[in-house]
Amino acid sequence: MKSFYIVAATLLLGVLSLPSRAQMRIVELGYETSPGNVRLPTSVTGELTMQNCATCKVVRLRASAITQYVIGDAQVSLVEMTRYLDQHAEASLVVMQLKDTSNLSRLVVHVPKHVQ
Repeated sequence: MKSFYIVAATLLLGVLSLPSRAQMRIVELGYETSPGNVRLPTSVTGELTMQNCATCKVVRLRASAITQYVIGDAQVSLVEMTRYLDQHAEASLVVMQLKDTSNLSRLVVHVPKHVQ
């Protein structure tokens, strides 16, 4: 009888710990690249173009006033991002696109803690 209670408790805990019916949604797509493969927008509402290899498809994304530019932990302006990438050709760059759109949501540069 004791084993019945153990099995019942295990089953009950298993059922209660099942994930909820909420589903994960992908809202952004990310591209890892380097500054040499990207042409930044020249204005707040300009276009970013990116091609990671000679035979890769060219990605074109439209920037907007809500596009974020981030270096390390700091949000910066487009001008500051452009200046930084011009001076750091080896930077690790991630381009974020809103899913199912051609909108540039974020441009993020990872800066190792010891470099800052």
